[in-house]
Amino acid sequence: MNLYKAQRIRFSFIPISLSQIGLILKQQTLDVSNLRIKIGNHTFNDLFESGFDCLNPQTYRRSDNSLRSLFFECNSVNGTIVVSSTCSWASLLYQISHSIEQGIYDFWISDLKTEDEACNFFTYIENAKTQRAFYSMKDPRWKFYQCGIPLWFENLEYYKERIIGRRVNRAILTEYCHALNLEIEKDAFWEIKGDSIIYEYYWEK
Repeated sequence: MNLYKAQRIRFSFIPISLSQIGLILKQQTLDVSNLRIKIGNHTFNDLFESGFDCLNPQTYRRSDNSLRSLFFECNSVNGTIVVSSTCSWASLLYQISHSIEQGIYDFWISDLKTEDEACNFFTYIENAKTQRAFYSMKDPRWKFYQCGIPLWFENLEYYKERIIGRRVNRAILTEYCHALNLEIEKDAFWEIKGDSIIYEYYWEK
């Protein structure tokens, strides 16, 4: 399943191995009773409830009173990819970044051709803090925002574009992914090979 073909997708790249991620997540499950971790062969079907959710994953829904994140090894560069069953579980990234020396790259990519309310967003998280963020968003009018020191792969000329929606868009974020060797438009990038991790927060119905 190539999530790049979805109307909108949010995913993160963590430049450490899946085994290292597993150790961090296991420790968190010891500290919080309603967290659990499942290591094994998983697919995106374990994350999404329906085909619609796969196509429009910003509106992830789960009827079983849980939030889930799927961690799997990146196929184009050493590191781990994470996709969550809800875009609101960003706090998980900050918790992980507190335990590692490297930063986390968080991408929110929209296809402007199919959305009335578009958002193309990037955040770089390090030491549990937002070090860099920028976005172009339509809600309901176009807005552009940025904070922090630009990263080495950014083209600052893009942010001078008169039309706000073109300052940060799908093509630009895809270009930035390529700078990180993340070949997100290719089917192989989204293939889950070998073990992966489902990390789940659940509550009583």
